[in-house]
Amino acid sequence: MRGCPYCDQLKQLLTQAGLDFIPVDIETHPKLFERMTEQSGAEHVPQVLVTEYNAETKSLHNGKYVSEYDTLEEAVEKTKTLLT
Repeated sequence: MRGCPYCDQLKQLLTQAGLDFIPVDIETHPKLFERMTEQSGAEHVPQVLVTEYNAETKSLHNGKYVSEYDTLEEAVEKTKTLLT
């Protein structure tokens, strides 16, 4: 979301942690945000959807949401845990 300081900070923390991500602007893609909130149960930003990329099939799978956290640093740590 443009102008969201928490979103900007989370992107910076993910980058510093060496984690690849694709930011999604919910103002440009409101239906995607609606689907995310339905699946995660959270109606706030930022949210992280952790997926694995299969290079052979060129598809994403095993989506897990990181939407409940007390700090952005905790969101990054939870993201790292899901990737190991």
